[in-house]
Amino acid sequence: MFNIFKRSPIISKIQVEWIMEMWSNFEKVLPGDKSLCLPTPKYYVSTDFVDAESEDQLIRYYMNKTIEHMQLDTFDYLIEPHASASGINQEIATMGGMSSSSPAGTYSQEENGLPFFSYDPILFENPVDLISTLAHEISHHIMHSHQIPIAGGSGHEEIATDLCSIYHGMGIFQLRSSLRMESWMSGRMSGWSVNRSGYLSVNESAYALAVFAQKRGLNNDLILNHLSDMHVRKFTKACKQLSRDANKV
Repeated sequence: MFNIFKRSPIISKIQVEWIMEMWSNFEKVLPGDKSLCLPTPKYYVSTDFVDAESEDQLIRYYMNKTIEHMQLDTFDYLIEPHASASGINQEIATMGGMSSSSPAGTYSQEENGLPFFSYDPILFENPVDLISTLAHEISHHIMHSHQIPIAGGSGHEEIATDLCSIYHGMGIFQLRSSLRMESWMSGRMSGWSVNRSGYLSVNESAYALAVFAQKRGLNNDLILNHLSDMHVRKFTKACKQLSRDANKV
């Protein structure tokens, strides 16, 4: 007889094992005492109040603050905008399937060794997405600099990089940008839009953030207070699964 009340996991056993293997890889190489960065004025000032006279100064404010909040040593870098990809759909593989997104940022290494970053200027319209993108690209630099082994091989590099961002305390930004639902109204018409960013799915991001919270001994309310209702449900379910998974060990 089917048990219709059986709890379904938020992510599969294979996904859990991959996240935990990758987390272990981080812990072997990187400091494990990263604190949680919050989307509050204590950590980032709104774009309207940043003392910047140019877009370059503005992006460097967010870049430098993100490096600081990921608790990394400062480093020299190059950064510039790239052509906006707004409206261009690019299929990106995630562990949980396929998601439609646009290239929000890039990372590469210059011949002189300097890391080079680029970003889509449209991100200034949503600071959470901007910060999440910068954290992802900075995580590319971390992965490259420390030669972090990628569980499952190089084909998993992008999702490993998202996970690296969460490991460095940027999980709330990652979760909120991984799936965002917004209402809209135009004249007599209204509806909802769904936006995705990053490579980890919203469920994978929620579980990884739950791992971070457990590892750091955080009160979940600290995280829940900064999530939408949808993300609260995802994170709460992830915490319950993580607790069940731990009891099985």
